[in-house]
Amino acid sequence: MIVRFKFNLRRLFSGRWGLLFVFLLFVVVLVFSCFVLMFTGVFSFGIWGSDVVVSDEVELYSAVNNAIRPTTIVFSNDIVLTELLVVPKGKDVTLTSNCIGGGFYKLVGCSVSTISVEEGGVLRLDGIFVTNKSGAGRGVTVTSGGKLFLYSGEISGNHGVQDGGGGVYVAGSFIMSGGKISDNTAFDRGGGVYLFNGSFSMSGGSITNNIAFVVVDNNHTVYGAGGGVYATPNSSNTFSMSGGHISGNTARYGGGAYLDIGSFRLLSGTISGNTAEWGGGIYISSTVSFSLTNTEILDNNGGDIYQYHYGGDNETPNSDSSNNSGWVSFSLSRDMIVWIGLIVIIVCVIVAVLFFASKAKL
Repeated sequence: MIVRFKFNLRRLFSGRWGLLFVFLLFVVVLVFSCFVLMFTGVFSFGIWGSDVVVSDEVELYSAVNNAIRPTTIVFSNDIVLTELLVVPKGKDVTLTSNCIGGGFYKLVGCSVSTISVEEGGVLRLDGIFVTNKSGAGRGVTVTSGGKLFLYSGEISGNHGVQDGGGGVYVAGSFIMSGGKISDNTAFDRGGGVYLFNGSFSMSGGSITNNIAFVVVDNNHTVYGAGGGVYATPNSSNTFSMSGGHISGNTARYGGGAYLDIGSFRLLSGTISGNTAEWGGGIYISSTVSFSLTNTEILDNNGGDIYQYHYGGDNETPNSDSSNNSGWVSFSLSRDMIVWIGLIVIIVCVIVAVLFFASKAKL
């Protein structure tokens, strides 16, 4: 039996079924846009803004300052800065590379921070290598009201001296779904990420081989707090981990993470192979709002979880992590989210056309 579809599109879209189809299509697109906005911070129709290729510092500053809509700035080679790169209010820029053969081009800073994201500014790192040559400068500073997204690339080889924070200093919001924060050092606190009255959401990527240290008399070095992640005593801090890896970091307190006052949720991911005297995996203050589910915290030197109680220290046993070996976590990149959404829309359109065609009186 052969079923043939023969319909008049003009009549289909001029009747009530056509109006219903247009309405449903609008709803699908709107839901998809909200989905993309939730994960990437950009309305879906603004993802593909203008592209600008830059090859030196002057072109880079110009591209950032002249960005009117969401703009992708493509590095065609390494760029060495002579001053701080600022992403000001009202700018939404993505930094990426067109490096042939893979890898990332470098953005090399020279001041106390390579990049600063100001209040109302948005920076997206999607394929560059952010480092600092000064020996006393961090990778990225996110001020209050600023936003940083890390999709891919690296923030590595930075040295945070002022206020701590080797890789990223967060007073605004930081969303990490991929990429690496590695081989950074910080004075006293936050070798990888320093959270100060801000929010940090990690769903993918890795924070590895970062160190928090202090140099005391006679150049004697001792380790500080939060080799991978440090959250300062502030009730406004929020840190959630739903994927990714925190490993190989070193500090005296909290090799993987030092969590003080604030709200912290570990939903999935892995914290392993970190080192500290107290809390190789995580050091938790007694005033923390803390929840742990489906997160592997294991094989850390100095204990997996250490919780401080005023009037006497004791280590909280890592009862949750032993049952999570079967948990599988992954993160969606921005491109994956966009393509999945587009495929859903196309399928919905095809199904809707066939369904409405069968209902229309042609």
